[in-house]
Amino acid sequence: MVSTSGIHFYGTSGDLILAGMSKTTDGGFVFCGHALPSSTQPNAGFLIKTKANGEVEWQKLFGGPSPNAFAAARQTSDGGYIAVGYTASIGLGALRKDYFTDAWMMKTDSKGNKQWEKTFGAIYQDSFLDVMETNQGFVAVGITCDKDSAYFYQYINQAYVVKTDLGGTPLWSHEYFIEKDYSEAETMTIDINGNIDIGCIAIKSDSVIDQGTYYPAFLSISPDGKKTLAKQFFLGPKSVTRERIISLPGGLALGCNLNQNSLNSPYIIRTDFLGNILWQKNLGPGIAFSDLVAQPSGGCNVVCTSYASGTAPAPEWINMDASGTPGAKVICNNSNGTSVSSTISPTLTTIDAIPVNNGWAIALALAPTFKIDNGKFALMFTDQNGKIIDNIK
Repeated sequence: MVSTSGIHFYGTSGDLILAGMSKTTDGGFVFCGHALPSSTQPNAGFLIKTKANGEVEWQKLFGGPSPNAFAAARQTSDGGYIAVGYTASIGLGALRKDYFTDAWMMKTDSKGNKQWEKTFGAIYQDSFLDVMETNQGFVAVGITCDKDSAYFYQYINQAYVVKTDLGGTPLWSHEYFIEKDYSEAETMTIDINGNIDIGCIAIKSDSVIDQGTYYPAFLSISPDGKKTLAKQFFLGPKSVTRERIISLPGGLALGCNLNQNSLNSPYIIRTDFLGNILWQKNLGPGIAFSDLVAQPSGGCNVVCTSYASGTAPAPEWINMDASGTPGAKVICNNSNGTSVSSTISPTLTTIDAIPVNNGWAIALALAPTFKIDNGKFALMFTDQNGKIIDNIK
């Protein structure tokens, strides 16, 4: 890792592909993703724990010679960490030697030492994409594939939700939107009613002509898994990717990346707890959606990557009030007003953003060619106006 004021770069001799960042109780951060294989490291899932200023406390690789990756990691109530993703190094795929991936859940202690790991899923490619701790254990969401598709997709993916106890033993698991030829559960939150609310993506129908169009969808599941509410939101002939869901007073907000005619637009849907739409906003084009952050006022920050015409990509956010009215866009830049890309990388993607110290901690995935010490992803601190600052001050 090499650092400059307000920016920290992370990487080794093999590429680290960043998937997510979350905050820890000591003010630090935990990062997760996968490490591409090299002569010195396996094809592994990685966890990196840092202090509040971005300094690495520990970093760990997990997995074997076959593909392994983490998609999400969070600190647990005992001070350890729970991480989920996929693996082909253990589980049924490894046992059968067909090496289809299994959904993967791993628990570590506070230093990142593995305490246990479990695999879940069906026959083909299975994966978890998010995880949270509840009073009874853990809930993980993702996809499972249990049969071949009759259409041009190789497998039929279905939204998949698993609840375990604190030791990883399954309590229940269900598949959702099974009438579709493709669906996935991408992100989750626990609402004030204790229900598990999940942001999904699903194909509208099983018609051949509709196979390439993905729509946002919503699941609300009771803690025991017995009661489910499911809805889809149809946005016309537009496909969505990267959905995020957060709890807000009186309901939920779902954010996704809307794509039409090769133009990206953040699309925000505000609902009540039953999934009824209160308002919806299109904030593009020329902006790729990354994350949603709740505001104490009842609004939200929409975190994006800006692709303004003629400029290099840069992190930005848009403040939306509780009624969905967007404020001015805040585009991150250096303290002298120059582009972030001149300091970090000519190509970057905003992965996550967390409010800290009256500003932001922003995790960035970088392109394969880097300007500083061959870094593979970056943690950047800014003030509320998007200026890069030294988080230590």
